[in-house]
Amino acid sequence: MLHLGDVQVPTETHQYVHGSPKVNVWCGLLYDYVVGPFFFSETCMTGNIYQDLLEIYVFPQIDDLEAVTGNSIVFMQNGATPHFSLSVREALNERFPNSWVRPIPWPA
Repeated sequence: MLHLGDVQVPTETHQYVHGSPKVNVWCGLLYDYVVGPFFFSETCMTGNIYQDLLEIYVFPQIDDLEAVTGNSIVFMQNGATPHFSLSVREALNERFPNSWVRPIPWPA
């Protein structure tokens, strides 16, 4: 959905609804470096798609970045469901042992 302001009446907006196709974009942000961006056409992000993204594209770029900078990366992501599928957690545990931010139970 796109909202545009009216030039002649600035307080009036016009709404335009766009249909498919859609695109998803992922990128990683570091202090002075961007991993990606990666564009993919799947309309729904799943754990398997996210794991492929990590293993095929993200991890190699992070490996290169760590080799150039000599610094280790701590991987952090938001709480989206695909980010915490079992296969993704296993891949993150293997690639970032003890150095990725996991969801933790919130104290009651």
